[in-house]
Amino acid sequence: MISSATADSRQGDERPSSRASSTRSKSKSMERLVDISAQILLGASQNFDFDHVLSEVGDFGPYQILFFFIICLPASLPSAFSAFNQPFVVGSPPHHCRLPHDREDLRPKSSDQKVISCFQYNQTQVDAYRAFTSAPIDTYREHIDLVPCQMGWEYDNTTYTDSLVTEFNLVCDRQHWVEISTTSFYVGSFIGNFLFGYIADKFGRRRSFFIILTSLVVFGTINAFVKDIQSFIMMRFLTGLPFPALFQIPFIICMEFMGKSGRIFSGLMISLFFGAAMALLGILAMFIRRWRQLTFFCNAPFAVLFCYYFFLPESPRWLVSANKWEEAKVQLQRIARINGKQDVNVEELVEILKANQHLSAEDAKRSHNVTDLFRTPNLRKKTILVTYIW
Repeated sequence: MISSATADSRQGDERPSSRASSTRSKSKSMERLVDISAQILLGASQNFDFDHVLSEVGDFGPYQILFFFIICLPASLPSAFSAFNQPFVVGSPPHHCRLPHDREDLRPKSSDQKVISCFQYNQTQVDAYRAFTSAPIDTYREHIDLVPCQMGWEYDNTTYTDSLVTEFNLVCDRQHWVEISTTSFYVGSFIGNFLFGYIADKFGRRRSFFIILTSLVVFGTINAFVKDIQSFIMMRFLTGLPFPALFQIPFIICMEFMGKSGRIFSGLMISLFFGAAMALLGILAMFIRRWRQLTFFCNAPFAVLFCYYFFLPESPRWLVSANKWEEAKVQLQRIARINGKQDVNVEELVEILKANQHLSAEDAKRSHNVTDLFRTPNLRKKTILVTYIW
C-alpha cells in the first residue's frame, strides 16, 4: 500500500513536470513562429527582394570579382569576333578587267585618267577600227561601246591575300551579294534576340549560354569551308542567330550576381572588354589575310569556352524567379562562404524571401509588352536613344 501510494505520488509529480516541458516547447515554437512571421511582415514592409538577400551574402565581394574577370569578360570575346570580322572577310580591293595579253587598248579610263573597274572596250569594234587606221584609240574612243569584263577581273592583293570578294568575284554586277551577306547576318541577329531571349528566360542563363556558344562555334566554323556565296549567306544568317545574345547572356549573368554597387563598374568593364576584343580582331586580321583562315580563327578557338560547363553556375536570381529554391540556396551559400559571410543564415533569408513572394503575386500577374518601354518620359527617352545608337 505504501509503495503504491509512493508510485502514485511520483506519477503525480511527473505529470506537472511533463506538462511544463510541453508548455515550454510549445512556447518556443510559438516564439519561433511569431519571429518568422514578424520577419516576413518586416520584409514585406521593407520590400524584401532578391537584392536584399544578395546584400546580406555580399553583392560585390571576392566572389563577384573573380566571377566577373574569369568568366564574364572572356565570354564576351566570341560575339565581337563573329560579328565584326565581316569587313575583313568581304574586303573589296581595287580591281579591273582581266584583258588578253598586250591589249591595254581595251582598258577604258575616266576623264581624270582613272581606270574604269567594271567595263572594257568592245574588242570586236576596236579590232575593226585598228584594221582601217593606225591612229591612237583616243581618236575614236567615243565611238566604241563599253561592255562588261569578258575574262573576269584582276585584283590588287596588297591589302588582302584573298577575300570572299576576290574568290567569288563579287564585284560590279555581283556586288549585291556582299550586301545580302551582311544583311543576312543582322536578320539572324534580330531573330536570335527573340529566340535566345525566350530560351534564357525559360530554361535558364547557363543552359542558354551553351546553346548559343554551340551555334556560334559550329555555324561560324562551317562558314570557313563554304563552296559558294549562297552557302556563305546561309551560314552567315545562322552565325548571326547567337549574336548579340552571346554578349548579352554573360552580361546578364554577371549583373544578376551583383548588387547595385557593382553593376555600373561591371557594365563599363564588359563594354571596354568588348571594344578591346574588336581591336584585337583588327590585329589578328593584319596577320591573317586569307578570309577562310580568318573566319576559322574567329570562331573555332572559342570551343575552349565549353570548359565553363564544369564551373559556370546558374544565376541565383533566375533560380528564384523559377521557384528553384534549393538550387538558389546552394548558390547563395557558396557566395556567402567565398565573400566571408559565414555568419549569415542563408536558409532563413531564402525562407523569408520565399514567403514574401506571394505578396507581389498580383503585380506579377500584370502582363508586360513593348509599350511599357514608352510608358514614362525617362524610360521613353532611354528607349529612343538606345534604339538610335544601335
